[in-house]
Amino acid sequence: MIPTDQGSQSRRQLAAIMFNDIAGYTDLMSRDEQAAVRLLEKNRLLHQSALEEFNGRLIKEIGDGILACFNTASHEIPLISYLENLPAS
Repeated sequence: MIPTDQGSQSRRQLAAIMFNDIAGYTDLMSRDEQAAVRLLEKNRLLHQSALEEFNGRLIKEIGDGILACFNTASHEIPLISYLENLPAS
């Protein structure tokens, strides 16, 4: 439920929710903390830019995970495809 300006009344809103994290991040952190922190920052910048481009909204970062929402799945699906097809680096 999303609070409205009408006091205690709320309205329902459909949303597509995305959560993803960096595969192998915990292992990388245990082997090379500086490289893991650089990867985390790169991931954060990538998601900020992509969420803006695909009409998403960052809800929260949880460790190496990103929780985001979209008003429709038609915005979320192209973003997921985009992220999956990025070259690994």
